[in-house]
Amino acid sequence: ATTLGDDTDNIEGLFARFNEGLQDIIRDPRDLAELLLYYSIRLLDSGGQPQFHEIASIVLPAVTGIISVFKLSEPLAVHGEVVLYKDGVQANDPYMSYLTNEQVIRHNLLAIQSEVSQKGTEEMANLAFVGTFLDQQDACPEETPDQKDERLYSMITEILSKDMQQCVISSGSLRHVTFRVNTRTPTEKDYETAGQLKDALMSQSRVKPRNLPLKWCGFEVALRKMMEQLNRQILSLQECEFIGSKLGFDPPSLKACLNYLRELHILSFYDVLPNVIFASCQVILDKITELVTYSLELKKGIGLALGSTESSISRESYRWTSSSQKPAPSTTAASISYQRTCRRFSSRFS
Repeated sequence: ATTLGDDTDNIEGLFARFNEGLQDIIRDPRDLAELLLYYSIRLLDSGGQPQFHEIASIVLPAVTGIISVFKLSEPLAVHGEVVLYKDGVQANDPYMSYLTNEQVIRHNLLAIQSEVSQKGTEEMANLAFVGTFLDQQDACPEETPDQKDERLYSMITEILSKDMQQCVISSGSLRHVTFRVNTRTPTEKDYETAGQLKDALMSQSRVKPRNLPLKWCGFEVALRKMMEQLNRQILSLQECEFIGSKLGFDPPSLKACLNYLRELHILSFYDVLPNVIFASCQVILDKITELVTYSLELKKGIGLALGSTESSISRESYRWTSSSQKPAPSTTAASISYQRTCRRFSSRFS
């Protein structure tokens, strides 16, 4: 959890400016009881990163829709290449995913099925399928886009009950669920398809507009401003309490406000991390990317060190055979490399 620390003065100034702006809008304190109509759509772009799908059950409550992306130029049963990015820059050497595209999609369907079974269908997340590389679909003659749609239809009807199938965004029929686009060199038709997907996500979303008290809206705006000031998408409960105190919230009303904003998919927080408030589940995904990236570095570092040690042992073994004096093979190289990598890994999460 984060703390206010040296940022307190900056935040005090932030609230001074925020309150000045609020006074221009609200002339009478009773106006704070006014209700605003609030509508929120939050999407998760679910590409071929298998580590993201392992936490689908964590992310689902924080989003209103998942977009499952795959290439039309390869079969659904293929093991895709995993490339991790951090701040738009490639962060790893590409490697083959241990999950096929089909397994990833099945995992998403099962996660939605589990979530809806517990909480009902009233506001379940939507699921959309996007097929890219439309211009290279001929590279996969063994599975045409129509055949992919048939396979998706089979999985949807197998895993989701009839009422749950309403969460799947389609262009008209569950037998034609894939929005097919060429994202590398898009044409007017591709832009039109993207627009159809956007319209479908907005119109078919099961999220209902809610009445949001203006005071709570002010709290949400203040949260965003503080995160912008601190340059992060995560706040501690202490920081939220600080904001609440500036807006006249007592502890029960603050708790009610936080819970309500979570229902609106504006904020996310979890029982296992009661003192941490997330403005976006992207923070969680970014941390998992870091974790996977440094895990790969760790394995790579150990592998290189062990290779060096094996070579050293082989040389020592040859000397022992030649001189008839048994050496004490050293694993120092592996140990030092392992410790160095562990320290680098730990420092990133301290």
